[in-house]
Amino acid sequence: MRTNGLGHAIFALSMMGLGLLSLLFHDFALQWQPVPAGFPARETLAYVSGAVLLAGGLGLFVRRLQPWAALLLAVELLVWVLAQLPQVMPAAANVAAWLPVAEDVALLCGALSVASQLDAANLGRPAVARGVRVVFGLACLVFGVSHFVYAGFTAQMIPAWLPFHVPLAYLTGAGHAAAGLALIFDVLPRLAAACEAAMMSLFVLLVHVPMVAAHPPAAQMQLDWTMLCVAAGLSGAAWSLARGLSDRPWGVKARAE
Repeated sequence: MRTNGLGHAIFALSMMGLGLLSLLFHDFALQWQPVPAGFPARETLAYVSGAVLLAGGLGLFVRRLQPWAALLLAVELLVWVLAQLPQVMPAAANVAAWLPVAEDVALLCGALSVASQLDAANLGRPAVARGVRVVFGLACLVFGVSHFVYAGFTAQMIPAWLPFHVPLAYLTGAGHAAAGLALIFDVLPRLAAACEAAMMSLFVLLVHVPMVAAHPPAAQMQLDWTMLCVAAGLSGAAWSLARGLSDRPWGVKARAE
């Protein structure tokens, strides 16, 4: 087994987790994969989706299969994004409606980032990597806006032992927005991607892992585990973007004398 860094491994594990959840619960990934209840052969398609996610995640750990696995995951995640659009367009001014779309887009960017670093399907070109960073940055802007618009809800998710819940909600929202703008305009992008990855990783460790560890009721279990896998996938995507910028400086280069 060989991976291209921490982000690659985390992203692969998160996709495997989402796949296992689909197989265990005979269901899609809830609001991130919105398939109506009456959709033809819905349960069968959920099994297929779960199998693809599980196979893609496992494939990212097998060196010969990694490029194909990354492309397979990118195709499925693109379908997730496209499936969101009919529902979100009538409510285009609703930030809550755009949030799962932005999360799916960020996951798609994670798969494309891994694929570009493997040079799958000639995706290793600098222009492709740059485009992926811009799209990921736009998703980060949605994350940031949602923290401001829904500061109260965000504050409720912060662990009780941490002080200043509402200020932290605003601070993390500002962090998302700053990272997004930096990636879009290519201003210290490596630092921005690493900071975004670190913040998302803290969300996983401080918010989602304790929620799952608290043994939620059976009715809540699918949602909590899915949220954990999605959050981990987002952090893996951000770490992968940061690794793809390993040739860039962390800060502004000093002028030569």
